[in-house]
Amino acid sequence: MNLDIMLDFANKASDIIANKIVSNTDIIMVVLLIVCGLYYSFLTRFVQFRMLSSVFKILTEKNEGHTKEHISPFQALMISTASRVGIG
Repeated sequence: MNLDIMLDFANKASDIIANKIVSNTDIIMVVLLIVCGLYYSFLTRFVQFRMLSSVFKILTEKNEGHTKEHISPFQALMISTASRVGIG
C-alpha cells in the first residue's frame, strides 16, 4: 500500500515537472544559454575564433623526432574529447 502511494506521488511530481516547469522554461533556457555564450565570448575576446588557426596548425603537425611510444596531437585531442564526452 505504501509503495503504491509513493509511486503515485512520484508519477504526479514527474508529470508536474515535465508538463508545467520544463515546457514553460525551454525558451528561457535557450535564450539564457545564448546570452551566457555571448558574454563569455566577449569576455575572452572570442578566443575560440582567434586561436582557430593555431589549433589546425598543431593538429596537422608531423611527428618529427617522436618515437612509436609518443602519441600524435590528433590522438591526444581524441583521447581528451572521449574522456569528456564519454559514452553518452
